[in-house]
Amino acid sequence: MSHIVLIIDDSPTAVPELRSLLESEGYEVLTALRAEEALDTLRSAKVDLIITEALLPGMDGFDLVRHLKANERWAIIPIIMLTVRSAPEDYAASYDAGADEYFIKPLEPPKIIAATRGLILRYEKMRVTGDISSGRPSRGLPGPVSVRGERGKIIGVFSLKGGVGTTTLAVNLAVAIKMLEPSARVGLVDLSLEQGIDALLLDIVPTSTIADWAREDLTDATPYLLNQYFVPHRTGISLMSAPSSPEQAEIVRPDVVRRTLELAPDAFDYIILDTASTFSESTLIALEMAGHILLPVTPDMAALKTAVNTLRILKAVNISDDKTTMILNELVPRAGLTRQQVETSIGKNCMSVPHAGAGFIEASNTGMPLVTVEPAPAAAKAILDIARTLCEPEELVAAGEQKLGRAGILNRLRRAQ
Repeated sequence: MSHIVLIIDDSPTAVPELRSLLESEGYEVLTALRAEEALDTLRSAKVDLIITEALLPGMDGFDLVRHLKANERWAIIPIIMLTVRSAPEDYAASYDAGADEYFIKPLEPPKIIAATRGLILRYEKMRVTGDISSGRPSRGLPGPVSVRGERGKIIGVFSLKGGVGTTTLAVNLAVAIKMLEPSARVGLVDLSLEQGIDALLLDIVPTSTIADWAREDLTDATPYLLNQYFVPHRTGISLMSAPSSPEQAEIVRPDVVRRTLELAPDAFDYIILDTASTFSESTLIALEMAGHILLPVTPDMAALKTAVNTLRILKAVNISDDKTTMILNELVPRAGLTRQQVETSIGKNCMSVPHAGAGFIEASNTGMPLVTVEPAPAAAKAILDIARTLCEPEELVAAGEQKLGRAGILNRLRRAQ
């Protein structure tokens, strides 16, 4: 049975366009011109998602959302607010009323579809678990946040040596977590500011980048404003892309990185950081704020020496060894050091990603990460196993079958040198 979306808008152009988009994705669409008409529809039909214009004749969209959230029958139905206005007070009014998402017209189809899928998944999970005491996720915060009742988890992927698969691992890890926990919001941030290629690997043409975000006045920025600078991918994850040109990297100051990572856990359940291969102030801030750090290494002496130095420096800046995991990335089959030799030299156990042949290259050429390939190659299975250690896989049991669902730190470094 298809999910039902109710569109409330009196625009003679926006409604047909949005209706066509949703129907092409398999949704059944109902429409209403006014809030009062929408309430009549809700009394007689089961609706899985509401998309409403903010500026409606009669009762406006803000009052409508407040009315719905105050009604026990409709309180948990997710709501997307649309408007042509982009002032900060409009963002605030939308989320204060109880909307889950806020988009500015003209609409970007990938963002609407990604939000629709994610919100309906979350709505279904709330209904299945019986957690219907509120129309909001259980953190008690408005907007697109986790139903797990906690701030999102920041996971950094870092290597001081280039060419060991840092970006490939970060991109595939983000998608793997989304595959294991479909109702979670997963954000990928490309902090390789001068040469970021996450958008390329995902076949995304960014409509905005972290450089655009950096131009905002971030003093009073909210998680919901931050969310507008992420571009959705067809896998369900969202990307904050690196600047479109290397010279724009200087726009993204360390304080921008810190503010981004302060806000991101209230907008996403998981934030994956693809970091630059340097101990810059921005990278150190990212590693300091991450709850877990993956350190890829290849089985060769140069990479091994870099990994040892990386662990030494992280210790010097008081980043706990407990939150780091070494990932042995076997870029070349059956060549170089053995896993035992690597682990002995580093003094830590490693998780490993086996050689994937041309798999990663072919995946990058199609814009679909290797973990989405079926049947899953060994390297994809290994990345999914890594993801399982970092997220909370959703398990739905039906008919006996189980299905997987859902600047101070820089000073410490200088003193250590």
